[in-house]
Amino acid sequence: MDEVEPGPARDVAGPDALAASERTARRYRTRLAIALVSSSIFLLVEAGAGRLTNSLTLLSGAGHLLADVVAMGMGLAAFGLADRQRRLRRTDRRAGTRTFTPYQVQMVAALLGSLATIGIAVFAIILAFGRRSGDAEVLGLPMLVVAAIGLLVNLASFVLLREGERVSLRLGGSWLEVLADTTDTLGVTAAALLVELFNWAWADALIGFALAIWLLPRSFRLARQSLRILRRAAPSDLDLDE
Repeated sequence: MDEVEPGPARDVAGPDALAASERTARRYRTRLAIALVSSSIFLLVEAGAGRLTNSLTLLSGAGHLLADVVAMGMGLAAFGLADRQRRLRRTDRRAGTRTFTPYQVQMVAALLGSLATIGIAVFAIILAFGRRSGDAEVLGLPMLVVAAIGLLVNLASFVLLREGERVSLRLGGSWLEVLADTTDTLGVTAAALLVELFNWAWADALIGFALAIWLLPRSFRLARQSLRILRRAAPSDLDLDE
């Protein structure tokens, strides 16, 4: 996908088209905000459950969900920046300068979140190596309950963002993150079943290790995008004028 440098947009649409575009943006922004809030709440649940059940898979899953929250937050921030630029264009035709200060503050938060996911992944990998013997006590049934709740949260976010994925690159990126997290939740489900049915604690360590390895490139990608925005270079999937 070609990189897009944010700058002044050409006012080629009439007022009716602009109003319709703004209504559409508000509708999808609300959906993204709902998905962000629900995912953030479940992130706390999954992280707490990972500690209580002693599950590396849930810990890695919480890292993946944090990556989703970061991606959704970046998408929501992009909507806010686009709205600000539209307001500036209405009051000042010369408002083509890149006023990134509020956006950059949110990108700093996104960068910190990305670094946190990297830390979670590395921590889970280290713990997985320490559990190679498979003698750790892991609670399978609570893991399974949390995984079921996670699937419901992913399904709700999927439904909220699926329609917007066709018309907005911002929502499309968040939708892909939710889709990836669904795969992660299936991994948690598999680990929970193996632990509960066969008492295979090593399965939790193995699947948790695999999910942590998978989390690393996602985290580095989000961190790189945040840094590029902070340098006032648009990320590859950001189109402010769509």
